[in-house]
Amino acid sequence: MGIYTRLPKGVDEVDIIVAGGGTAGCVVASRLADADPSLSILVIEGGQNNKGNHLLAFPLLFPTALLPTSTATLFYKGNAEPQLDNREMVVPTGGVLGGGSSINMMMYTRAQRHDWDSWAIPEWSINEMIPFLKKFETYHGPGPESVHGKDGPIVVSPGTFYSERMAAQFIAAANEVGYPTVKDLQDLDTSNGVQRSLRFVGTDGRSQDAASNYLHPKLEDGAHP
Repeated sequence: MGIYTRLPKGVDEVDIIVAGGGTAGCVVASRLADADPSLSILVIEGGQNNKGNHLLAFPLLFPTALLPTSTATLFYKGNAEPQLDNREMVVPTGGVLGGGSSINMMMYTRAQRHDWDSWAIPEWSINEMIPFLKKFETYHGPGPESVHGKDGPIVVSPGTFYSERMAAQFIAAANEVGYPTVKDLQDLDTSNGVQRSLRFVGTDGRSQDAASNYLHPKLEDGAHP
């Protein structure tokens, strides 16, 4: 496997083509390779390779992806909105391998149980989804193992740096206006509380994205030719 700007000679046919190397595309390609390492899988991505891009790898630098000069982001203009004085809002999306997971704010948030169950689709109920929510994460935070994963490819952690004073002041202010401190806001049942935030940041301080944690390891392990 490898990353190419044009198909190598001799590659005339592949088993599977994944159109788009965004968040979902990287996960799909990786899971298919796990299921059958002999498959030839072609992921087509219009954006640049994110590997080695320090502006995307380090949390402190994530705002650079929102600069108009960013080459990792696609900026779409919305329609004029009467409620916004007819302004046209700009919507940034991932234009890089890993898609939005490579340029986001890394905040770890989940939909609540009632959000899933309100769809009234048994196959998409929260009880059906919990195994998949657990499968993708290695969780370094408070909360029950019944809803959090311990050996997935994406690390969830408090990060390697934060301001203890600022966090304490923010939580205290939230308490004063009626938001209680809770242990785990992402346990799928708790809401209307405050907790020190967890992020998609590894214990090494690097941002977690779908390309780096699903796709690149397959490209480098030698087991997926």
